Amino acid sequence: TMRVAVRTIGGAEAAVVEAQPTWTAKDVASGLGDRTRDPALHCRLLFGSTELPPGVPLADAGVCDGSELTMVITAALRVVTASDDGTTKIWNADSGDCVGTLDATQPGKPVVAAGFSPDSQQVVTALAEGGAA
Repeated sequence: TMRVAVRTIGGAEAAVVEAQPTWTAKDVASGLGDRTRDPALHCRLLFGSTELPPGVPLADAGVCDGSELTMVITAALRVVTASDDGTTKIWNADSGDCVGTLDATQPGKPVVAAGFSPDSQQVVTALAEGGAA
């Protein structure tokens, strides 16, 4: 077991974790509380100035007893898709999970294009036979 401190990007201590050398960044993040489990957020862990690569054991990344990691939380990247069934789906790009489905505004009409507004708070769609929602 190794004791690893996790700090916010501002330098405040977020947690001290008793980790196994075989743990990955995902294992460490899962023990950091609700902030890292929110699907709308993406948690990255840095060792020095390098992001811990997914799936790589802490020991292989050079993390050892007494090391400090920096936690960076950002909004998760989202992708929007259009479908012939008239629905539009919003996906978490990191996990591949569908996080929302917008039902057809005009059932039976395929949605041929979809995109986010500049502030990413709204979705606009275009229908095959003209029209937008």
